Amino acid sequence: MGGGDIDRVVGYREVQVISFMLRYYAEHCRSPTYREVMAATGITSEGEVSRIVSRIVSRGIASRGKPGRRPKAKGEDETC
Repeated sequence: MGGGDIDRVVGYREVQVISFMLRYYAEHCRSPTYREVMAATGITSEGEVSRIVSRIVSRGIASRGKPGRRPKAKGEDETC
């Protein structure tokens, strides 16, 4: 592993959160709330979810968007 690769290493909780977020988005067409992440992963504080999401974002694995459901374009089907 090269020196720059260490920034890409993620822990168990990060993988757990990323996996849940991907599944949730595929089903609901929006990102889950911190409380939804907590319920699905067993994480017990919003602060911990926030720290994990910040690490995921800082590593370039995900990005933050505007909260809430994205608007559907006219004629767009129900898939994300």
